[in-house]
Amino acid sequence: MRVQPPPGFTPPDKVRVYARNGHYLLQWWDPGAGRTLNERVDGDLLDAFTRARQLDGNLASLGRGGGVHATQITHTELVTRYLQALEHRADSDNLALSTVKRYRGALGHYLAYTDQHAVTGKARYAGRVDAAFVARFRAYLRSIPSLAGPDYVLSVVRAMYLWAAEPSHGGLLPAAFVNPLLGQVTRRSRRQRPSLLEAPAVTAEMAAELIRVSDDYQLRLLAPVVFFGLRPSELCLLTREDIQGGFLNVYCVAELDHATKGNLDKRLPLPQSLQQLLLSDKTPGVRGGLLMQRRPVAGGRKTSRFAGLDKVGLIDAYRCLLSKEKVVTAKTRDTLRKAVIRDAGGVSYKQVYTEFGRLRKKVGWPDTVTLKDLRHLFATFTHDAGMPERYRRFLMGHAPGGEAIVDYTHLAKVREHYDLAVQREFAGVLEALQQRLNAPLYNAA
Repeated sequence: MRVQPPPGFTPPDKVRVYARNGHYLLQWWDPGAGRTLNERVDGDLLDAFTRARQLDGNLASLGRGGGVHATQITHTELVTRYLQALEHRADSDNLALSTVKRYRGALGHYLAYTDQHAVTGKARYAGRVDAAFVARFRAYLRSIPSLAGPDYVLSVVRAMYLWAAEPSHGGLLPAAFVNPLLGQVTRRSRRQRPSLLEAPAVTAEMAAELIRVSDDYQLRLLAPVVFFGLRPSELCLLTREDIQGGFLNVYCVAELDHATKGNLDKRLPLPQSLQQLLLSDKTPGVRGGLLMQRRPVAGGRKTSRFAGLDKVGLIDAYRCLLSKEKVVTAKTRDTLRKAVIRDAGGVSYKQVYTEFGRLRKKVGWPDTVTLKDLRHLFATFTHDAGMPERYRRFLMGHAPGGEAIVDYTHLAKVREHYDLAVQREFAGVLEALQQRLNAPLYNAA
């Protein structure tokens, strides 16, 4: 029997409410599902009409109600829709494309589990996963030897289910869905963390050795990473004009749709020997506006169409390519920006890692040592030298904090603090660099 709403309650336009034996039944035509759908409500009349109004709003704004039909969405379809939503956010500059790539990789493990392990029964559908499913999935992740962060994967899957449960995202999961991942990934990983009392994986003595044994190309490419803990991506868009007044400026470039991690600019005080190295025209492979060029090859390399362009020229080239695209997405912008850097002879993120790998093998370091360990070294030596935390955060590109005192405190002594830290903890590395610059072999290059 169809029932009327309580007094003073506006009836829904598209959802009908029927009374049954001890419960209520909601019924509506759902364009998203392409059929008439039903949903049971165990509660009183007010509960039934409250839920009916919610479904009615979804139908008016989204074209689908959500509800019990959402239990039929497959794991593959859920991942596809979630990644599409993330890509749309990246297209509107609300999310970094690199974050979408990391999420895609994490969800690849989720799909591998649901596909290869023949998830059957009610867990075949995303809207019906339960605690037992999560327990098996967690065990699967921990069985992958190469997976360093199983809890990160779980946190991404948890975020996906939170997104899917939101009615504003299409009602992909039933209204009564309880996310079994809530509370599952907030605890710390059981993986034992290394002791902070131990020396970092790369010490100052090892960094000095790296400087001494690198070839001229590797020296120029990796010395800024050693002295400042730069991220590899931060090397790719540096130009000669970024060296001004004895500082190396690592800036976001909005005109190139390029942002550093955290959208923070850095101004790094250059030791005189490092500035001499970076501006030296004697370094092989330096032939243009970009500071870090690709390694030269035997017989020379075909002249790049954007070779020698300064930052303004690179921006013009990028905008010209962008104007020819009919549809511009975050992926399009990323691809075109990389193409401009490549055609200007610049080095890529992957090539920085390749050069470090060659050098690591040359000095006999274990494969577990990575470029990020040089960033750990930078954080450690500046701390041990007594540099104030605000200055360390600024030089590393970390968020300064949200306290009011942050806005009142100006960092007027960056060079003084950095030079003092180098003298106290990095003097051997600086000496190794100066010896390389004084060597006849390098000067004859």
